[in-house]
Amino acid sequence: MQSITIIVDRFFGFMQKNASKDEYTRYLSWRWCHDAFVDKRRQYQNTSNDNEKREIEDYLALHLGFYLASWGMYRGSSFLLQRDYKTHVKAVREILNKKYDYLWNMNPLDNNFNTQTASQLLFGNPDCIYWFLKNNAYGTVATDTLVTKILLGTFGCLPAFDRYLKMGIRHHNKCSFSDSRLSPNIESKGAFDKLLVFVNKNSTELGALARKYDYPVMKIVDLYFWLIGYEKDVLGSLNSNNVSKAIKMPFV
Repeated sequence: MQSITIIVDRFFGFMQKNASKDEYTRYLSWRWCHDAFVDKRRQYQNTSNDNEKREIEDYLALHLGFYLASWGMYRGSSFLLQRDYKTHVKAVREILNKKYDYLWNMNPLDNNFNTQTASQLLFGNPDCIYWFLKNNAYGTVATDTLVTKILLGTFGCLPAFDRYLKMGIRHHNKCSFSDSRLSPNIESKGAFDKLLVFVNKNSTELGALARKYDYPVMKIVDLYFWLIGYEKDVLGSLNSNNVSKAIKMPFV
């Protein structure tokens, strides 16, 4: 299997080529959403003006909604298609809570990184951010894919466990001789800890790529597995003579 660097560099090469043709490419949607949250969170946390807070919540809910739409979460079968952008305000309000400050651009490669702290804030109890988004923010209809895409688009602390990323993890597991195999489902017991094992085993490449592209480490991890799954799907389409589907795929 190709190295993390080769696969991730290929994506950025494609993105730069695409951006040279169209400055409004959707491949920048994650960046605009994440940067908006990073830019506004301190202002939100430091103000006591309710009107100012509501304005920021509204602004970030719009950013979050558009990012999710750009990333396929407003398809016909999604409950989000039946709601306006204000459905995200409750999630935004919780995400901006100071108690989650540790999760912003979370870097497992930092010498001061604390696995237990990160795990508790993400999954530790019914009031943690993952389960709040899963069970409360959207009325118990949020999928694992939606929740992890929100966490990636805001904090940048966790890969988005969608179909392609899960496919990429399965292929990685198949090709890897490691005893500590990643689970394609973040809700699986020990999945987060094994994800961190993967990050630490590949710390040199992941750290260098994060610095090179100014992306959080976990966003680089997301790109790596997503692209493996995406390209496996393209090869499957080509092998099955599904040419129309393969032509639409940009990363091969």
